Formats: sequence, C-alpha cells, structure tokens
Amino acid sequence: MYSATELYPNAHVTEAVHEYCIEHSTPLPKAIHQHREKSIDFANKVGMDPDMMINTLQAQFMLFLAKLVGAKKVLEVGSFTGYSALAWAEAIKGQEGAKLVCIDIPGVHTDFAKATLSEAGFFNTLVTFVEGDSVESLQSLPVDKFDIIFLDANKDGYLPAIKLILSRNLLSARGIVIADNALKRGLVAEDTDKNPNSANLDTTSIMSYKHVDAFNKFVRDHEELEQVMLPAFDGLNIIRLKQN
Repeated sequence: MYSATELYPNAHVTEAVHEYCIEHSTPLPKAIHQHREKSIDFANKVGMDPDMMINTLQAQFMLFLAKLVGAKKVLEVGSFTGYSALAWAEAIKGQEGAKLVCIDIPGVHTDFAKATLSEAGFFNTLVTFVEGDSVESLQSLPVDKFDIIFLDANKDGYLPAIKLILSRNLLSARGIVIADNALKRGLVAEDTDKNPNSANLDTTSIMSYKHVDAFNKFVRDHEELEQVMLPAFDGLNIIRLKQN
C-alpha cells in the first residue's frame, strides 16, 4: 500500500522512516485504528481500492493539525469509508458549535462510513452526510464558515470546488483548505518515462493528474490565496486566504 513520498535512498528506507514516524507520533484512538483495518477488508470485498483511504500517518497529521488551528467546523469533500472523517471528528468533538460535514456520492462505501460514524456516536450529532456529486453539493450547501476544508474526491472537481469555496465564502478568515493527492505520484511535476508512474497511464489517469495540475496552478496564481505544497503522502496543497 502506498504510504509516503520517496525522499529517501530507496523504498526500504522510505517505508522504515514512515513506520518510525507513525510510532513516534501520538497514536490514533483505538476505534480509528480498528476502523482502518475494517475499511481495508471492506474495500477488498466490494472491489474498491483501499488506497483511496488516507494512511495512518496522514490521519495522525490531520488530527494534530485540526487541534493546532483550533478548528471547530470541518468540511470534507470525499469521505470514502469514513476513516478521515473519524479523525476530524475526534479532533473537534466536545467543542461548542463543532460540526463536520461530509460530502460523497452515495454507495456501499458511504453506507459503511455512516454506520461507523453512528457506532462512534458522531453521526447526526457532530457529523452530517451530504450524498451527491461534490460540485453540485457544494453549490447547494447552506453557507457556513469552515475552519478546515479537506478536498479528497474526484480530481476534476478540485478546481470548481475551490472556485465555489471562494465565491460562496465557505472558508473562515483564518481557515485552511487541504487538497490531498496534490502531486499525483509526482506526475504533475514529471510525467515522462523518467517517472515510472507514467507507464501504462490510461486516459482517465492522465486527465486526473492534469486536473490536479490545473488546480495547483490556479491556487498559485490567485491573488487572494497563499499556500504551501508539501511532498508528503501523495502531496498536500495547504491553502488559506491572504492575511492582512
């Protein structure tokens, strides 16, 4: 399972560093750890790719980051089995006015996610699910100010999503947008045969990384935004409104 950006001499060292980071970061609650294992089994059984789920270290990072910025309201666009949603919910629970809104297309994966969040006591209390196309859902979502907006759905929706976030003022003044898979296995930066991930790309895969590249360029060139691109996991583009 893909786990980290390869910044080290070989895959063995990369994996060792990744596991070391997990072991030396605050552990995830037991329920979240168990849900990961259940999600992998579930995805394999229904023929879905478990790599669509964020990895353990990224969940640790996001939970820590949400606490660091004092987030109360989180919007997640693309929830899959609810693993990342559990991390967000754990980070914001217990705060007055806390809420997590999850957007994803309906399917067995969202049923699985809602059942898990319900079992954890979060569903329809802290967490609300909006089922449907990500862009259409963002267009009809009641206006609110979110402290974290996590983009992890279809990549062709990233650019229209950030445009809607800005035009509808969905981001709080000091909030952040986190776009996952912002490097697409390095293809946005290097898509020649020097990148082994370029081999045997189909049309869908090519369009996927090109959509991400267009999103990254839009964010970079937008006069109201500032951002940092991190070569962690499969790339994180962390964005906020420019501060006065």
